[in-house]
Amino acid sequence: RARQPADLIEQACAQLGVKCNISFSGGDMAAQKEAFNSAIAAHPDGIGTTSAQPGLWTKEVAAAKAAGIPVVFFNTDDPATGRLAYVGADLNEVGVIWAKYLVDHKMVKSGDRVFMPVEVPGASYQQLETAGIASVFDPLGVKYDIVDAGTDPAGIIAKMTDYMVANKPAAVIALGDSVAASVQKVFTAAGVSAGSIPVVGWGNSKDTAEAVKAGYVNAAAWQFPSAQGFMPVALLSLAAAGEPIG
Repeated sequence: RARQPADLIEQACAQLGVKCNISFSGGDMAAQKEAFNSAIAAHPDGIGTTSAQPGLWTKEVAAAKAAGIPVVFFNTDDPATGRLAYVGADLNEVGVIWAKYLVDHKMVKSGDRVFMPVEVPGASYQQLETAGIASVFDPLGVKYDIVDAGTDPAGIIAKMTDYMVANKPAAVIALGDSVAASVQKVFTAAGVSAGSIPVVGWGNSKDTAEAVKAGYVNAAAWQFPSAQGFMPVALLSLAAAGEPIG
């Protein structure tokens, strides 16, 4: 299976002799904000975080910098915060790549509607990916629906299946890993045969990789989750040693 960031964070910590405290917010931005502020109060040698929403960490990153704590973002970025470094993909460009794949392969045309399920509407990754997609689709008159699928695995399948049955979209762009991983089960539940509706999206999970092999997903992007786990710890270790990491 693909090794996820948390696995590699633990490996990096052990390999570099670093003590790491890992917290998961489960999509709860208030809980994530509380965890970030608790981390600043504990005055660690560095903080690694994702950007759940543009501007969410502006005050926290400023407070961390004022306290001499380096901050590295991974998976999703917010460069306006002034963080020291980012490990991950250019999510706007990923959106462009997905949309261009569908257009260049003549899988969508003007007037078509594309289903774009996402786990957390309004999150940084959705906004950035959608902006990239819009830059390709809007001038061509291709429509798209951003649909809240939630974060519960069973709920994701149910909501995506309901949309597929009710709307019969021309294509699907899965904006997150969980929705991408659910495509094959959703198509089976909705009675949609493999390959009859083109699908692109994230491919960081075993389920999505199998869906590609089975023909349910046409193309899936790999975001190097192993590097996203290991590199922030390595960079923060360098920063703590006084090395520049910008």
